Amino acid sequence: MPHYFCTAVMMPSVLRYNKPATREAQNSIAAALRAPGGEASEAFAAFIGKLGLPRRLSDVGVREDKFRLIGENAMLSIDDVHHQLQGPQGRAVVKQRSVYTIVTCLPIEADGRPRYRIKSKTENIERVVTEEQISRLG
Repeated sequence: MPHYFCTAVMMPSVLRYNKPATREAQNSIAAALRAPGGEASEAFAAFIGKLGLPRRLSDVGVREDKFRLIGENAMLSIDDVHHQLQGPQGRAVVKQRSVYTIVTCLPIEADGRPRYRIKSKTENIERVVTEEQISRLG
């Protein structure tokens, strides 16, 4: 899914979730979206609707069976496979995760899944993995 579709679909929920820790910033967002005093999540959703962008995962062809994989992959970045455990609201328990660097994006194989050569930043290990395997690293 293109990043701009992901932002359009997910941002209202992200704003609602993070509101307790980002109230001041969200007030600014709501004001910028011409909804001063309103909810940033609702103002953003209305803005996306006016642009004609998708507002639900199903609008971009994502089925419920992909939700877990999307959540896991959301923790990845293209340069470093690093699980970010802190958000604006923080976490009670922080578990240290391994950090990997994507060395090479390999050609898509017959099964249609892309593969990546990754290297551990903390160990002297390099291997080839699928996106699904990357999501389980740590």
